[in-house]
Amino acid sequence: QVLIGDGRSDVARGHADVFPKLARLLRLAGQPDQAFETLQAIKARRVGEAAAKRAGAASETLPRVADAIRLLADLGGAAPTVFAELSVEKDGLTAYLVDAAGVRAVHVAANVAAGHQADRGDINERPRRLVQYCLEDPDLRAFVGAIAAALPERCRVLLSASGFLVNVPLHLVPLDGRPWCERFAISTIPAIGVLQYAARDVSPRDLTTVGGDSRHDLPHAARECAAIADLLKTEPLVGGDCSAINIRARLQAGHHQLLHLALHGRGDARRGARASVLLADADGPRWVGLHELFTRDVSIRLAVLSGCSTAVAGPLHGHELTGVAGAAAEAGVSSIIACLWPVEDAVAEHFMTELYAIILQQRDDGVIDLVAAMDGARTALRQWMAGAGERGQRRNGRDLSLGPLDDEAPAATVADALAWAPFVLIGRPVLTVTA
Repeated sequence: QVLIGDGRSDVARGHADVFPKLARLLRLAGQPDQAFETLQAIKARRVGEAAAKRAGAASETLPRVADAIRLLADLGGAAPTVFAELSVEKDGLTAYLVDAAGVRAVHVAANVAAGHQADRGDINERPRRLVQYCLEDPDLRAFVGAIAAALPERCRVLLSASGFLVNVPLHLVPLDGRPWCERFAISTIPAIGVLQYAARDVSPRDLTTVGGDSRHDLPHAARECAAIADLLKTEPLVGGDCSAINIRARLQAGHHQLLHLALHGRGDARRGARASVLLADADGPRWVGLHELFTRDVSIRLAVLSGCSTAVAGPLHGHELTGVAGAAAEAGVSSIIACLWPVEDAVAEHFMTELYAIILQQRDDGVIDLVAAMDGARTALRQWMAGAGERGQRRNGRDLSLGPLDDEAPAATVADALAWAPFVLIGRPVLTVTA
């Protein structure tokens, strides 16, 4: 009942641990519907409250089961979408699956300490630990297997994770010997309630902004910007022109169908507020949080953050999770493509150019299916890697703070996954093109 503002944030912080505990008790009591609705009270509070403010509401409306079903149906598409609310409990992992049939809970006993350990420790080894956790942890594989067994054969899966699972590349988990993302169309979202406010329509007349290589040390990022800007018929902001002032000016010029940034990124799984991107400045490059770029009058449908660790979320005020992609979601960006760990410069360029080739073809057809575009770009990248002489190398990464990641990799599959699996889709999975 507390209105949006500082007082409400204080209440949420003080009672954050109540909701997961209550949800667990409701699940054990055979009430998955109420357990699901209880978890929504704490999910992505900053994103939800920011969206409500933009809509002129005094308080955010938390979705009930019927609302969630309606929002999923509104996504459209040939295949139905199943929403999966993922919760980390003290003794295992739980998924609340929501579709037209209602809510059903899937619980697997698991050693959750293994997941916490993968997300912590030495920052240079963290990406490899996360990939190994996905590929090798039997409890996580059992959890994904149990979810898949409860899904219709042909469906989309929209994941909303919590705890350490937010930073885990779940699409990589093997399912019958193949990555989960090759069996189902998988994307993520901070919370189901975000769909209440996320705009779905894009227009070819809307503006685009492309920028990158702000420190003149990422040659492939510069090429990536040039190629994408050429496809989108715009002038890229590269090098010293890729500054916060110039990007803000572009964004404030009108509605944007797309913002693309190819530059150094910095995510922090321990302190989310440190997440930022490196932009040019009069006194030299500086780290800038996306909150500095986005003002209340900025409207962006798709933000592609082609920089290291831009999808990493870390705690803020004890329980909130935020990062570069999180800041974009708070600013009202409908769909975000970002990266879970450091990515090699040439690999990112190849993935992104393939991605845009697919997106522009889809735009001409009237519907942009971002999950299909991501899957197609991953497939093209893996084929390119199989014949590339620089396979698996991590030179010229887009994260200044991290060193090499692939020397003495424990298995070829881990080294390969570090290259092709970091990019994830956050937010609305499908955009509709208007005339």
